[in-house]
Amino acid sequence: MSRNRSTSASLYSPTMVLVLGNYSYEQREFKPAVQWGWALEGVREIADYRISHGVEIALEYVPCRFYLLNSVAEMARFIDDANHHSVKANADISHLYLMGDPPSSLELLRGKVINVHFSDCDGKLHGDLPLGRGVVPLKEYLVALKDIGAICPVSIELQWPDDPRKIREWVTEAYTKTSEMMHEVGIRG
Repeated sequence: MSRNRSTSASLYSPTMVLVLGNYSYEQREFKPAVQWGWALEGVREIADYRISHGVEIALEYVPCRFYLLNSVAEMARFIDDANHHSVKANADISHLYLMGDPPSSLELLRGKVINVHFSDCDGKLHGDLPLGRGVVPLKEYLVALKDIGAICPVSIELQWPDDPRKIREWVTEAYTKTSEMMHEVGIRG
């Protein structure tokens, strides 16, 4: 699969992050197993198409009770059920923390993580804050990712700062602290 593109205006990424969404009607109208099957069928179809373009699928789970993927265990189960070599995981660290998945839970995703979303939060509500502005044990998650052999891009996700005029400072703060922590853990050259 060639990653070269023939047009100068095209953009390319080897990974597409995909969020599957929530169970319809809070699992009451349609059987969850049926919806799980529909999601598997759709993801396999997307993966078959994307693989022809050299792109892998990184599934992301959302910290909401009725999402199809809302825990590391469900993510691992879905990837195993999909049984497709280009369907892997995006580890969104603040989502893991909000849903109670500790760093050690990442062991279930050994060999399956191809993308990371990295941000802090207050531990109660979804929010993408720079490191140190929340309560997530981010260093421990980075160590766990290193321990499972995850070699992949780490993307910093940020919500808007309270003062939008300070967006550059917000991004610089997040980047600088993330870079320092990655060096400290030994996952950035």
